[in-house]
Amino acid sequence: DTLADEHSTNANTDEALASVTPKQESSRKERIRKAIALPPGWIRVKSKSKPGAYYYANPASKTTQAFPPATMYAGLPEPEPREEEERKVKVEKAKEDEALKKQAEEAAKKKTEEEEAARKESREEAVRKKREREEALRKAELEATQEAAEA
Repeated sequence: DTLADEHSTNANTDEALASVTPKQESSRKERIRKAIALPPGWIRVKSKSKPGAYYYANPASKTTQAFPPATMYAGLPEPEPREEEERKVKVEKAKEDEALKKQAEEAAKKKTEEEEAARKESREEAVRKKREREEALRKAELEATQEAAEA
């Protein structure tokens, strides 16, 4: 029972392969040809000795081979010419920005400390002047008291 099913499946596959028309085969080959992207300088050449076969040639280097030339960059997007340089510039800019931020923070801290010191000095000056006025007032009151006692 299993052998009969397997034989039937193989027969169906053979029939399907046999039913491929020359136009379908040509279309399939065209899709394959378009799907194979060649590196710069390479061309696809139809074989004279093997009908329906192709080989690949690089006329500049006078190289031929049976299989499409491989490129380690196949499928990758074109790299940006200055990608690494731009990354370095961004890193340097980030470092500079961080340094400027730190300088600004230190300047702000110093300004705050200077302002606080100025406020403290101003308060101390106000307290000193208040004491001087109070002392001057006591002296004036003492002198007035002494003058009143003498009179």
